[in-house]
Amino acid sequence: MRKLPAFTLVEILVVVAILGIISLAAATPLIQSGNNQKLRANAEILADNFRRAHVFSRELKNHKVWGIVNLSPSEYALVSASAVSEIVADVRTPIPPSTYTIEQNIPLDNGIVFSSGFTQIWFIQGSGETYAQYNIDLINQNQVRMRLTVLQSGVIEIFAG
Repeated sequence: MRKLPAFTLVEILVVVAILGIISLAAATPLIQSGNNQKLRANAEILADNFRRAHVFSRELKNHKVWGIVNLSPSEYALVSASAVSEIVADVRTPIPPSTYTIEQNIPLDNGIVFSSGFTQIWFIQGSGETYAQYNIDLINQNQVRMRLTVLQSGVIEIFAG
């Protein structure tokens, strides 16, 4: 009887191990790229919500003042307040939650958090300006940062890194 050529079990296991190592090395950058895209998408959504609050205040929507409030390291809200007198000029003094209405809660995606704390950012009725310039940093599990800058004019800019 003639023996057919074949691979041994050890040879097959070595090939499978090598393929596993190569695929792991290729998968890591893909996962990091996906996490970075998720961070960028969350920064864009946050910027869009700041723009909404800016436009709503500028256009006096429902005769309210509009802003964004940080609820936790991974959640924020679009908020409104009914009277201009509730918005104090001292931006270091947050408005108590009992005086504003949460219009929409917005969670950040898993693994993305605010790395620089902001409490509240309000836009002035009629002009849509803010009382100061604000920097808000988002960070993902790869320690990649995105910075949103809310200029005093109400313009929102996004910066990578």
